[in-house]
Amino acid sequence: MHFNGGLFNDDHVLQLDSDAMDIIGEIDGLDWGAIKPSIFGTLFVRGLDPAQRSQLGAHYTDEDDIILVVEPVLMAPLRREWESVKEKVKGEKEEEREATGKKKKDLQKKIKDALLAFADKIASIKVLDPACGSGNFLYVALRLLLDLQNEVLNFSDEMGAGRPYITVTPAQLYGIETNEYAHELAQMTIQIGYIQWLRDNGYGLPSEPILKQTKNILKMDAILAPAPSVLSDTSPKYDRSTVVFGGGQGGGLEPEWPEADVIIGNPPFLGSRKMRPELGNEYCDALLKVYGDRIAGMPDLVCYWFEKAQNQITSGKTKRVGLLATQAIRGGTNRQVLEHIKENGDIFFAYSDKEWILDGATVHVSMVGFDNGEENIKHLDGNSVSSINAGSLGLCVVAPIYGVV
Repeated sequence: MHFNGGLFNDDHVLQLDSDAMDIIGEIDGLDWGAIKPSIFGTLFVRGLDPAQRSQLGAHYTDEDDIILVVEPVLMAPLRREWESVKEKVKGEKEEEREATGKKKKDLQKKIKDALLAFADKIASIKVLDPACGSGNFLYVALRLLLDLQNEVLNFSDEMGAGRPYITVTPAQLYGIETNEYAHELAQMTIQIGYIQWLRDNGYGLPSEPILKQTKNILKMDAILAPAPSVLSDTSPKYDRSTVVFGGGQGGGLEPEWPEADVIIGNPPFLGSRKMRPELGNEYCDALLKVYGDRIAGMPDLVCYWFEKAQNQITSGKTKRVGLLATQAIRGGTNRQVLEHIKENGDIFFAYSDKEWILDGATVHVSMVGFDNGEENIKHLDGNSVSSINAGSLGLCVVAPIYGVV
C-alpha cells in the first residue's frame, strides 16, 4: 500500500519529545476507520492562529447546515429528474413483462439505456466550492451524489437492467483555498470520505495510491489575483497574505474560476470596516479597482464571492449557486449584489435568519440559492413561496403561494 497527495511532498520531520511520542502512540492505538472526515474542519479551525481566522474565512460548518444548502441547490433538480425517470421506467417495465420477441428486447434496451444515461449524468456533475477550507461542503456533495447514483444502480438491478459499477468520483469536485494547510486538508477530507463510502456500501477499496494527487483544489485567492508584474512566477499558487497588490499593472486582476454546474460554499465573514485593518490597504484598493465598475464602494468581503458567482451564471459557466453570508448582506452597500442576482437571474432558495456559532458566539446568517431564472420552485425558510426579493426591508419580501404577507 502506498500514498500520494501533497501532504507527503516533502520529508520534513517534526521534532518530538517523549511526551509527544506517548500521545502519538495512544492515537495510533485508536480505530480511525469510521472517523467522519468533516471533523478535520474542526481541527483545522482550532489549530489556526485566532488573528488569522477572519482573514482566511475559516469557520467550521456543521454537516446538517451544509445539507441545508447542498440539497436545494445541487440535489433537488437531480432528485426531481430521477423520480421522473423512475416512473417512466416502471411503466416500460410493465410493458416489457407483457411483450415478446423484438418488442421485449427493445424495451429492455430502452430501460437499460435510460438508467445508465441518468447514472452517467450524476457522474458528470461538477461542483465548485470557491472558499473550500478543509473541504466539508465538497465532501457532503460527493456523498450525496454517490448515494443517489447508488440508488439508481440498485433500481437498475431490480429492473433486470444490470448493475454497473459506481462512477461518481472526487474528480467531479473543484475547490479554491488560499491557506496552504487547508488546501492539502481538503483533498484528504474528500479522498477519505470517498474511500469510506466505497467500503461502507460494498464497493471495496479504490486502486492505489490510496490518497490520490488531485489538481482540482486550487491554492489561490478566489477574488483577487496579483497583477503579472508582482508575480514571482507564472504559477497560480499565491496567497493573499504574502503577495503585495499595490503596484505594477493595476495592482490586481480578477481570477478565473473553474467551470462547474453548481457552486456551493461558505465564503469569509469579514465586515467592510474590518477589511482594511485585516487585509491591508493595498489589497482593498486593488479590490476597488478590479470590481469598481460592478460594485459601488466596499461591501463586506463575502459579497465579492456572490458577485463572481452570479457572473459565472451570466457567462454560462455555472447553472446554480448556493452561498452563505451574514445577515448584513440584506442592507446597505452589500444588498447591491443581491440586486444584481435579481437583475440577471433569480433567487430560488433562502434562509433569511439562521442561528450560527462563530468563534463561540451566536450570530445570524443568511443562506441564498440563485440561478439564471430557470428554477420555478422557490423556498424561503423551508416554506414554498412565489418569489424571493432583495427588498429594502430585508433579504426576503415574499408573496407565499397560499397568500400575501
